Amino acid sequence: MQGSVATPMTTPRQGGRIADRAIPAPVRYAAYSVAVAMLAVGWRGDFPLDDAYITMHNARALLQGWDATYAVSPLIGATSLAHLALMAGLGLVMPLPYAAMTICLAAALAYAVGLDLLVQRAGARGWQVPVLTLTGLLAGTLPTLMANGLETGLACATVTWLLLLDRRLPLLAGIAPFVRPELAILAGLAMLQTLRDASHARRVQAIAWALAGALPFAAWSYFATGHILPGTMAAKLAFFREADWSIAQRVLALGGGLVNSGLIVLLPGLAGLRDWRAWGFLTPVVLFLLLLLPGAFTWNAARYLGPLVPVFILGYAQANRARVMSILIAFVGLSAAFGLPGRMADLDRDRAWYGAQVTAMRASLTPLPPGSRILIHDAGMAAWAAPQMRLIDVVGLKTPSSIAAHQAATRDACHWGRALDRIARANRAQYALVLERPFWNCVRSNLSGLGWTFSPLPSHGSAYHLYAITKP
Repeated sequence: MQGSVATPMTTPRQGGRIADRAIPAPVRYAAYSVAVAMLAVGWRGDFPLDDAYITMHNARALLQGWDATYAVSPLIGATSLAHLALMAGLGLVMPLPYAAMTICLAAALAYAVGLDLLVQRAGARGWQVPVLTLTGLLAGTLPTLMANGLETGLACATVTWLLLLDRRLPLLAGIAPFVRPELAILAGLAMLQTLRDASHARRVQAIAWALAGALPFAAWSYFATGHILPGTMAAKLAFFREADWSIAQRVLALGGGLVNSGLIVLLPGLAGLRDWRAWGFLTPVVLFLLLLLPGAFTWNAARYLGPLVPVFILGYAQANRARVMSILIAFVGLSAAFGLPGRMADLDRDRAWYGAQVTAMRASLTPLPPGSRILIHDAGMAAWAAPQMRLIDVVGLKTPSSIAAHQAATRDACHWGRALDRIARANRAQYALVLERPFWNCVRSNLSGLGWTFSPLPSHGSAYHLYAITKP
């Protein structure tokens, strides 16, 4: 097994074309650093989705030793234990919002450096190397995904380095499922390739390193939650109930996610993809979402498509010598560049919107008696704004008992009445915080249809309305 990660580039003196002339590494890395730093311009401590606030709340609860807001382990509702551990560790020396942004920026830079090396190894030359790398970092909604306060950038970096590393791969392969659960697929395939041609001693060593990466997280999760991997997907499957969607609906959801996110311009890269590990990772991930949770393709700026981007970029690099692919590389680079100002404006707008919601929630919830029992469906912002309350997550991410209620009583999304009634009564809910927009306002209408009374309380201009709720 080789430790080297980059294939030497052909220079004009070796007979290469002028277009193949290598752009010096310091120039490339400076460009990547500027691109990553740009993600923090205008940042004021807010993030562009609710899930980032779940992570910050979980890290705060972990540092305190218990999640009193939800009366569960801080690990409940955490998709990425690796990200949570980093958050809590940095939280010892800096405020948690700064810890979240620091991880985002460091992960984005690690991703960019890895992508630069990966596309060179795959055959990209000259201008293609920085163009492909910057495209993989900034195309479509990737600026939002890189700066969303979650593990998305970390997942993109992990995918890239799993496709790149040799000797140092086993440790990363062991950690990968605890960055995001679906990365276990790629980690297993990468380990298979590593072990296939290795000596017996090397195989034993590789397995030992993989276990060294995995066992601490597996033990931590098992003893804290009773499960090795997170149960967040089970909550989403039970709540959103998309298993009965037609094939056309599923395909449209995938297409909508690619188009709305702007990542559809990367799709032609699959025509050049020749890495069996990459195909073995991409195919089951897409099929899983198509079959069980197709709506996820469009969630949170196509967050679930983000870790697939390195695979698309790899395909472009592997077919770079074909004239048409070289033209496409230039096209996707220009597309990313022209779309970047609008996507950065979207990121700033979303940060500001969610920041305003947190401020309004804090003003709405603070006057309530500490320990008030509040039904919520977005588990992060309310917990971050008012940890002194007792929150009940009707989706089930932070309140696992809600999963069983939906599995027993929910058959279609937005027809949650029986499950919500069971959740509200079992938890003696006194208040509800509802986003008054289509789909989410079904939480209120479903409960109202079963006799619950909703009395409005001051919401301070928030899109999330606070109600006192009772049932005769």
